[in-house]
Amino acid sequence: MEHRTKQRKHVFLYLDIYDRETGRLMGHLGDISNEGLMIIAPQPLPLHISREIRIRLPEDEFSKAFIDLEIQTRWTAPDVNPDLHCTGCLFVDISPEDEALVEAVGKLLSFDS
Repeated sequence: MEHRTKQRKHVFLYLDIYDRETGRLMGHLGDISNEGLMIIAPQPLPLHISREIRIRLPEDEFSKAFIDLEIQTRWTAPDVNPDLHCTGCLFVDISPEDEALVEAVGKLLSFDS
């Protein structure tokens, strides 16, 4: 597992994450930083693949309803809940506008562990 350089923020509101190609729900946001995120899902995601995703944001909280970005899956591990798996992802492509939204999600919807 590679070590990240930025501290991730654990979110208290698990936002839905969708595969932009298929529109299918992939899982939920577990934590986020300006470099990547963790997806919590019923199944582990395949490693070392790039995928375009959409993070659905809460209504009335942000300037947009979603964040679109490209990620690469880097690691996977069982969650504390045995029915779920965690997959760590690195941001590959994200617009400056969505970078600002990622920072806002980290500030508004997170807690320190």
